[in-house]
Amino acid sequence: MKKSAKAAAILLLGAVAVTGGIWTSNTYASVNEENEVKEMVQIYLEALENGDTPTMVEYTIDERFDNDKDKQKVYESFGTQKMDIDMDSVSVEKIEDEKMSVTFHYSNEHVSEDITLPVVKENDQWKVVIENTR
Repeated sequence: MKKSAKAAAILLLGAVAVTGGIWTSNTYASVNEENEVKEMVQIYLEALENGDTPTMVEYTIDERFDNDKDKQKVYESFGTQKMDIDMDSVSVEKIEDEKMSVTFHYSNEHVSEDITLPVVKENDQWKVVIENTR
């Protein structure tokens, strides 16, 4: 094999190795983030089921309220509502770098449905976004 062909082959193999490493690294990071989001959402959903207001406040961006004090007042009323959330049904889908969506099954005495909510990264912490639907 000529020196130039050998050098080209080495460069090609090097490029493939680097590209494969980047792809593997990005895939690993994506799976890690999805697992991180799923764990955070499960903490939030358990807090919702158990009426744990401080945790619900910590893990949400609720666009319906101007401040955490107003949000906390409303969230405190959730503790009196009977609800069931299927933790095994929680699924996460990456939308873009710092935005995902989460879907889970929710039921109470009036409704049983799948709910999908956006999740965003704010100050290095993932949070569930409760959108203002007014």
